[in-house]
Amino acid sequence: MVQLQVKVKKKGNRLDRHDRSGFSVAFPGDKVSHESSSPPFQFPGFRMPHDHDVAERIARVRIALRDACQDHVLSYVDAGLATPEETASLLTQIETLDLPELNRIFNGLGIEPSASVAAAAGNDEIAPLSDLASADTTSPALLREWEDMGLDAIGHGKVAALVLSGGQGTRLGFDGPKGMYDIGLPSGKSIFQLLAERILRVSALAAERFLRSPEGKDCPNEGSTRKHIPFYVMTSPLNHEKTQDFFKENNYFGLCPADVFFFRQGTMPCFDLKGKLLLESPTSLAQAPDGNGGIYPSLARTGALADMRARGIEAFHVFSVDNVLIKVADPTFLGFCLARKSDCGNMVVWKKAAEEKVGVMVRKNGRPAVVEYSEMDTSMTTLREAGKAGEEGKLVYGAGNICSHFLTLDFVENVVLPRFGAVYHAARKMIPALPTSFASTSPVPVTEKVAGVKLEAFIFDVLPFSERVALWEVRREDAFVPVKDAPGSGSDTPERARDMLSAEAVRWVGRAGGKVVGQGEGGGEEGRGGEGSEISPLVSYRGEGLGGRVGGMEVTLPIRFLDV
Repeated sequence: MVQLQVKVKKKGNRLDRHDRSGFSVAFPGDKVSHESSSPPFQFPGFRMPHDHDVAERIARVRIALRDACQDHVLSYVDAGLATPEETASLLTQIETLDLPELNRIFNGLGIEPSASVAAAAGNDEIAPLSDLASADTTSPALLREWEDMGLDAIGHGKVAALVLSGGQGTRLGFDGPKGMYDIGLPSGKSIFQLLAERILRVSALAAERFLRSPEGKDCPNEGSTRKHIPFYVMTSPLNHEKTQDFFKENNYFGLCPADVFFFRQGTMPCFDLKGKLLLESPTSLAQAPDGNGGIYPSLARTGALADMRARGIEAFHVFSVDNVLIKVADPTFLGFCLARKSDCGNMVVWKKAAEEKVGVMVRKNGRPAVVEYSEMDTSMTTLREAGKAGEEGKLVYGAGNICSHFLTLDFVENVVLPRFGAVYHAARKMIPALPTSFASTSPVPVTEKVAGVKLEAFIFDVLPFSERVALWEVRREDAFVPVKDAPGSGSDTPERARDMLSAEAVRWVGRAGGKVVGQGEGGGEEGRGGEGSEISPLVSYRGEGLGGRVGGMEVTLPIRFLDV
């Protein structure tokens, strides 16, 4: 396994977590791909051990625990229930924690042992958006201008793509990373392959535009100037190796291996309801993933941000792996955000029904924010504008968040990371743990599920930090179909995703001048008609380039353009 070498710049005995130069990354002997490794707890303010003398380390750790009112963590070691090796492992876990900061985060959550898990969202002022731009109401000329700006940024190597792929396919009945899942397309492509091929196609479009530009015409050949979109893949400790192996086994789906950077999502320690650290064994702290918002400290910790800087990347498009319609590094979205000089952008689709379980983009206390559907009462979720005669009005709070964001590196490094400790939420769970009080005369401890708190953050929690958020509405049928539920159950199934992709293929052929014939020629939002159709992302990114194949011709369903 490739080992990530990290040189840590410290102030005293603490990591200077906000100093951009604090991480120096090298990948010895790695000619294939980037891989990051991580300490057992990924909080950006971790402490580093200074020596390996267990007695001295115990004394130092005991003082730190006592000062943080977490003395119980060593109680099982003191009772003689740990070997020297196990004790050293526990000490390392504790030494990587910033205990005062963890206490500050927990105390800031206002946890009341007898209170409901729901946050005090009722004190917030929630208002609908007033500054949302929409693809439907933007002129074709302006859309082309933004697309060109996005392609220029890609062509000059200023943009990266990042997928949040730490999730497993458990709900799908699939034993493996969700990105490895085959939704049942005729090609048999996995979600990861669809995403990678969209990167290849939009990179080619950007290269074509660059070579047509005055700057590109002066270049001797395409190979010397073509820029690639680096692909950053955030995994979890559970699926990291399996994800890497899948890419390697499939030759990175045509991507340059050096342009694929894998890094792990972080974890945070778990607490009981009084703020005591929980132990899952006598020498192991209970821990849990820190949510998709953990992307920010993970980017810094693993060297991914440093890698972006070294490549000259200025911004990146981040999205969830389960959205199989996502247009990776969407140049129109990128150009829109760049034209607005935004440091942060969010893409939304309008909710199709009040009860749809997606977060909603709003203004919260005067700032742009995403509010989860569970935080809104029925009077808000069902509120509608006045409709035309005989028609139902549009939902007032309908800007559904689809986890598709634009972020600049400056915003992440200079605004988000210094304030990140303030964004954690408390998730109350029953957590397998040992008792927090133990004496040497007690029976051998048994792990039981106890009421506890997991710390997690969401990627959209940083939106209120931005002074220049760009909000962009797109059509659902062009950008959003999540795959979450097992075949034949729920609403976000592989069948629906296949239907949406089929309907997209039908629409593209129609726009390119082809006449679709056959059963169910429709290409509507829900994918009715065109069943079994598929156009490879290598053939077309968003419907372009099909005129030569279908213009003026009849095309019989199912449409299948699987090869370039």
